[in-house]
Amino acid sequence: MGRGGVGSTRSEFLAEDSVDDIRYHRNGGCFVTTKRAIAFVLVAVISLLLVVILMYYYGPSRKLETLQDDTKDIEELINKTINEEPEENIRLPTNLKPLHYRLRIFPILDEFSPENFTYTGEVKIIIRCLTKTNKIVLNLEDLEVTEHNVTVSTLKTTILRYESLDKESDKDQPEIYMKNSTHNSSVIIVESENNSTDEILIGAEAKSLIIQEVYKEDNSKLYITMKNLLESGHNYTINVKFSGNITNNLAGFYRTSYKDLLGEKKWLATTYFQPIFARRVFPCFDEPNFKSSFEISVARRTNMTVRSNMPLRETEPIPERPGWVWDHFDKSLPMPTYLLSFTICDFHNLHLNSSETGPVINLWAPQSDLPKAKYALEAAQSILIFLEDYLGIKYPLPKIDLLAVPNFARGSMGSWGVLSFQKSSILLEENSRNWELKQHIFIALAHALAHQWFGNLVTMKWWNDLWLNEGIGSFIAEVVQTSLKPRWQSSNDFPVRVMYKSFSLDSLKSTHPIQTDFTKTVQIEQIFDTIIQSKGTSLIRMLNYTLSRPVFRQGLQYYLNSLYVIYYTGCARNRAPMFLAFIVLEICYFRVNYDTHNWNLLTRQLFLNPSEIPVASRSQLIDDAFELAQMEIINYSIPLRLTKYLTWKESNYIPWTTALSSLEEIRFIINNYEYTGAFERYMTLLIRHKFDSLGTREKPGESQNDKILRWKLIKIACELRYEPCIRWAQKEFSEWMENADPDTKNPIPFEYRQTVQCIGIKTGSLHEWNFLWNRTLVPQISPADLKIAYLSLGCTHDPWLINKYLELSLSGNITLEYIPYVWQSINHLVGIRTGFHFLRLNWERVYNSYEDVDLVLNSICQDFLAYLSTEIDLQDLTQFYKLHQKDLKSVATLMQAAVDLIKIRISWRERHLNSVVAWLTNK
Repeated sequence: MGRGGVGSTRSEFLAEDSVDDIRYHRNGGCFVTTKRAIAFVLVAVISLLLVVILMYYYGPSRKLETLQDDTKDIEELINKTINEEPEENIRLPTNLKPLHYRLRIFPILDEFSPENFTYTGEVKIIIRCLTKTNKIVLNLEDLEVTEHNVTVSTLKTTILRYESLDKESDKDQPEIYMKNSTHNSSVIIVESENNSTDEILIGAEAKSLIIQEVYKEDNSKLYITMKNLLESGHNYTINVKFSGNITNNLAGFYRTSYKDLLGEKKWLATTYFQPIFARRVFPCFDEPNFKSSFEISVARRTNMTVRSNMPLRETEPIPERPGWVWDHFDKSLPMPTYLLSFTICDFHNLHLNSSETGPVINLWAPQSDLPKAKYALEAAQSILIFLEDYLGIKYPLPKIDLLAVPNFARGSMGSWGVLSFQKSSILLEENSRNWELKQHIFIALAHALAHQWFGNLVTMKWWNDLWLNEGIGSFIAEVVQTSLKPRWQSSNDFPVRVMYKSFSLDSLKSTHPIQTDFTKTVQIEQIFDTIIQSKGTSLIRMLNYTLSRPVFRQGLQYYLNSLYVIYYTGCARNRAPMFLAFIVLEICYFRVNYDTHNWNLLTRQLFLNPSEIPVASRSQLIDDAFELAQMEIINYSIPLRLTKYLTWKESNYIPWTTALSSLEEIRFIINNYEYTGAFERYMTLLIRHKFDSLGTREKPGESQNDKILRWKLIKIACELRYEPCIRWAQKEFSEWMENADPDTKNPIPFEYRQTVQCIGIKTGSLHEWNFLWNRTLVPQISPADLKIAYLSLGCTHDPWLINKYLELSLSGNITLEYIPYVWQSINHLVGIRTGFHFLRLNWERVYNSYEDVDLVLNSICQDFLAYLSTEIDLQDLTQFYKLHQKDLKSVATLMQAAVDLIKIRISWRERHLNSVVAWLTNK
C-alpha cells in the first residue's frame, strides 16, 4: 500500500522519518518513557502527601492551635520568671535598733572635675543592742566600702550619782563607792543629804571594739562580724566611710539639670529614697520600722544651696576647699530612712508663714519659675491649716519646703519637712484661670501634706501595710478637696477618678491582695501600683461612710495619738424593697446587679427624670452595667440602651465620663474592623447635641461642671472625627503657628491644648510636627506645656515620624521624666504597630538606656505594650518575651498584667462583638 496507508507498520513509519525529525520537529505533544512516567506519578503523589501534611500542621486551624499554645506559653514563661527567682533574705535582724544617724555627704557637681557626679560620705550610727549578737547587718547597694573604713565603738562613761543610802543594807559601803561597773559605764555613788537622786556625767571615753570580718553579700547587705558579743541593753556606734556615684536614674541620689532663660545648663542633685533606695546612698537600716533621728551635713559650693528635712543650723567654711562650705542641719524627729531628703541646687525661693506661730512655707524653684509659685504656696497654707484642725495635731516641724524638681520620678514625694514635686505638679502661671492645672496641683499638695501625718508622724512597720499608709493619705486628700473646694464635686467623681480604675485592675488574673508578703526586693520597688493606692483609698473611704464621718475622724485622731488602728472591712448591705435599693452614694467596694425588670425600670427613670437618682449613682449604674455585660452576666443591650438617655437628659459630666470611658474601650477593641464606622456613628450621635450646645468657648458665669463637660466632649468629638470639632481644632492650631511669638503667646485655652495639638499633628504634615517639636526646645516652656507637647507629638499617623520621635527619645533629646509620655502618646492603632516594631528592632538600645530607670521600663509595659489587642499581637509579644526574658525579669509582673488585658480584648471580640453589632443594627 502507499505511504502512510493503514497497512504501514511502525518500522516503516520510523524508517521514512529521521530520528532527528522525531526529536526536534514534533508537532503532536510530549512523549516520555514508561520509567519516567512512573517517576512523575510518584513525585505527584509525594507532593500531594506533603501538601496534606503541611496543611495539617501549618494550615489555619493549626495556626490557631499554635497561637493558643503560644498564648499559654507566654503565661507560663512569665509565671516561671516570677516564681523561679529564689526568695531573698530581704529583712534585717531585729537584735539591733538604730537610735541616731550622723551623716556627712560631700557631692561633686562640677563638669570640669574628674570626680564629677561622685560623692564621698561618712555615717555614724548609734545603735541599741536588744539581744546579744556578734554580727551587725546593714543595708547597702552599689557603694564602695572597704574594711579599714569600718569601725565599731562604745562609749565608756563615768557618772556621779547622788542618792540616799539605806544605812542597814549599805552599812558596809563607804560614803563614796563604785557600782554597776561594766565595759559601757561606771557609776560613782555619793550619799545625798536631801534624799534626792541626781546624776552628773563626769567622764566619757570612746572605746574601739575588735572587728573580726567585714564583707558584702549579693551587693545588698554589709556584714560586720565582731570578735566579742555586743551586750543587750548597751549602745554602740558604727562608723562607715563610703563613696558612690550621683546617678542619672531618678532613684537614690541622682543628678538632673535644667536650662535657664539664657539656655545655660544648670546641674542639681536630689534624693528619692522611697521605698528602699536610701541603701544606694549610705549604709543604713533601710526598713520603715527602724525610725531614728538624723543629723545631716552636706558640702556645697558657695553659689549653691542645700535643702533638707530640718532647718539649717549653721554654715561652716571648708579651709582646704576654697569656695566650699558645710551646711549643718538641725537634728530631726525620729523617722525611717526613706523619708530622709537633701537637694543641692541653685534654686531661689518664695515663702509664707502658715500662721503667726506655724511653720514657714517655702517654695524653691529655678529663679525664672518663681512667678509661678504663688498658687501652690497659698494652697499649701490653706491645706495645712485645715489638716491641723481636722486631725487635732499641729504640724510638728518648724518649716515646710516645696521643691519644684526638674526630672522627678513621681508626681510628688512627701518627705518630712521637704515635699518634692514634678514641676508640672506645683507651678502655675500667675493669674492663670486654668482650672484643670489648679485642681491637679491642689490634689498633689493635699496628698503630700497628708503624708506629713500619715506616713511620717506615724509609719507602717513594713511595706505590706503600704495600702494603709497610701489609703489614709489619699483619703485625707479627698476630704481636703471636698471641704475646701466643694465646686469640684470631688466626692461625686471619686468613683470615676479612683474606684473604677481599681475595679478594672482588680478583675485581672494578675491582681494581688493589698496586703502582700514580699520575698524579693524588686517586689518592694514595684509596690506603688493602682491596686495599692486606689483600692486602699476606696476601702478607707468605705470605712469612713460606714462608721460615720465624726466617728471615723475621731478614730484617725486616736490612731495618730496612740499608733493603733482597728481594721474594718465590712459594708452595710441593707436592701430596701424598691429598685433603688443601692442607688446611694457609691461607697462600697462591690458591683450591683439587678434583674431584667429592674434594669428596665432604672433605664426608664433615667429617660424620664434622671435627677431622681443621685449623680454618683447614675455613674455607678452605667459602669456596673458595662462591667457586668463584659462578664456575660447581662446582655450588652442593657448598658448600651442606658447610654441613650445621655444625649437629651444628662448635663452632669460624671455620668458622661463613665459612659464615654466604657464606649471608648469598646471602640478601641473593635478598631480596624468593618463595624468600627457604625459604632463611631452611634457615639457621634450620642455627643453631637451636647457638643453643639456647649460650644468650644467658655461662657461668662458658667459652672465648673459645664467647663469639665465641654473639655471631655471636645476631646472625644475630635477623636471621633466630628467635622465641627476637627475644623475648630485645626483653626486653633493654625492661629498658634501664625503667631509672631508662639513660645510666649499660645492662644489655645490650656485645657484644650492637648486635643488641639493632637489633631494638628494627626491631620498635619512634617511642618506642623516640626513646629511643635521646636516648642519643646525653648527653655521658657512651662512644665505643663512641655508634658502636653510630648503627649501630642505621637499623635501622628505617619510611621516614619513615629520612628523619628522614638529615635529622638533614645538619643538624649528628652529628659527621663518625660520619656513615659512619648510611649503613652503612640498607643493608637498606627502608633502601636509602628512602636512595637521599633521596640523589637531596637530593644538592646532601649534596655541599655533604661535598664536602671524603673519609671521608663514600667511605662513601656503599662502604657504601651498593654494596649496591644489582637491574636497576632499576642503571638509577637510572646516571641519578644522569649527573646528578652532575662532583660524583662524586673517587669515580669507588669508584663503579666499586660497579657491579661490583651487576652481580655481578644476574648471580648469572640464573645461580645456579634451582640454589640446586632444592637447597633436594630437600635
